[in-house]
Amino acid sequence: SGVIEPSADDYETTARLIEAGEILGIKVVDHLIVASGTGEYYSFASEGDMERIQEELDRERFRVREQER
Repeated sequence: SGVIEPSADDYETTARLIEAGEILGIKVVDHLIVASGTGEYYSFASEGDMERIQEELDRERFRVREQER
């Protein structure tokens, strides 16, 4: 679509990629959105989103573990 700003679906996909990587023992270090034609891109890592998403996943796992107690 030529839009490089991440959507809610992009954030969800990134979180799922991180989780899949953890299962496979692969660290996902970035997720890029590349605009067709212009070469512009959005880097989740450069914008700090990878770290924020990982923190959210960690908090959710902690909440789940606490609820299971």
